[in-house]
Amino acid sequence: MSTENPKLTIKQFVQNLQENDDSFFVLKNTSTTDMKRLSIHNAVFPLAGPKKIDSLPSNAALLSKAYENNIQGHNPPLISAYGKTYEVKKLFSPQETNLFLPASLYIGMNTNASLNGEFIVDGVSKNDLTKVLDAFVDESFQYELSDVRLALKDRLILVVKDQIIVIGVLLLTLILILVNTISTITTWLASREKEIKVLFLIGASKAALRYKLLYDYWKIIIASFLAGISLAYFIYLSHVFDILFTDMQWQSIIVSFIFCFIFSTCITWPSILFYTRRYTIYKRGARS
Repeated sequence: MSTENPKLTIKQFVQNLQENDDSFFVLKNTSTTDMKRLSIHNAVFPLAGPKKIDSLPSNAALLSKAYENNIQGHNPPLISAYGKTYEVKKLFSPQETNLFLPASLYIGMNTNASLNGEFIVDGVSKNDLTKVLDAFVDESFQYELSDVRLALKDRLILVVKDQIIVIGVLLLTLILILVNTISTITTWLASREKEIKVLFLIGASKAALRYKLLYDYWKIIIASFLAGISLAYFIYLSHVFDILFTDMQWQSIIVSFIFCFIFSTCITWPSILFYTRRYTIYKRGARS
C-alpha cells in the first residue's frame, strides 16, 4: 500500500482499521534494509513465533537472534540502532516470509507521524482496507494498493533496485575471483606438467588423467575449506571480533561451500580439458 497525505496520521489510520479488524499489523519500509517500523495489534507476527503480540510501543523492538550479542544489559534488554536505544521485547529467528525483504530489526512505529510512504498491512481484507482508505479520500489524499505476496521475479527486481551498488560490487568480485581462479589453476597444472607427461606415457588414458587432476583439485578445495572454517571458529570462540563476528551461521557456511565447490569445478574442468588437449600427440611408449 502506498499513500500520500501530509495531514493524515498513522494513528488515525490504525484507529480506523481497529473498527473493522481487531487483529492485524502494519509494516513500514524505511530507508535502511535492515530495519523496519512495525505497528502490531493483537496479531501474530510471522517472524516472532506463533503467539499473538498485543502491541509494540515506539521505544520497543523485535530483534534477530543473529544480533543477540549486541544487546546491552538484561533488565530491560536494550539495543542501540541509528542513534537511538530501544527495549528488546522479543528475539526472532530469520526466515523466509512474504514481507518483501525481511529485516534484522523491527521497531515500534511512531503513530503520530504522517501517513506517507509505503506500508504493508496484514490481517485486514482488501475490501476492509479499501473501505478505510476511501473514508479518508479527499483532494489531498491518494493511495495505491498492491498484493504483498510478490512473485520471484518481482522480489528480484526489488532486490536489484535496493541493492544495486552491492550487486555491482559482487559482480566485480566474482569477475576478479574468476580471473584469479583461472590463473591459479593454470599455474597448478603447469607445476604438474612432468607428472602429467609421465602418467600419459606409461599408459594413462586422457579421461583417467583428467579425472585424477579434478579429484586432486577437489581435495585442495575441501582441505582449504576445513582450514578456513577451523580458523573462523577459533576467532569466533576468542571473541576478538565480536562487533563484526557475532554468530556462526552453519547453514550459510554450507551454502557458501556448495557454491564455491560448484563454481570452482565449473572453472577447473574446462581448464583441465584445455590444458591436456596437447597430449593427444603422445602414445603409449612414445617419448616426449
